[in-house]
Amino acid sequence: MGFNEYITNERAVIMIAHTHFLAFSLAAAFGPKVLDSLTLANGESDEEPAGFMPAIQPGLTASAELLNGRMAMLGLVLLVLTSAFTGKEILDVVNIGLGGLLLK
Repeated sequence: MGFNEYITNERAVIMIAHTHFLAFSLAAAFGPKVLDSLTLANGESDEEPAGFMPAIQPGLTASAELLNGRMAMLGLVLLVLTSAFTGKEILDVVNIGLGGLLLK
């Protein structure tokens, strides 16, 4: 697109949504930590931060669920990156990973 061409409304909405998500992500990452206590009930104490790698404990524990969630997020990011670098759609990448069982 040149400087004299306009973008479509759909692209403008997507661009505004991405900017909105980026702004909120930055605010959450670098915002003051004191605001986290506003969501706690009276008398409720805040949990200690889990850190980068939570302790691996067998069974249904809070740290196991935290690790499971982080691995799921990592898998989703890798799926999107694989799709972007190969030029294939996300469903096609998943289908290849499943050995062709998804789309026949």
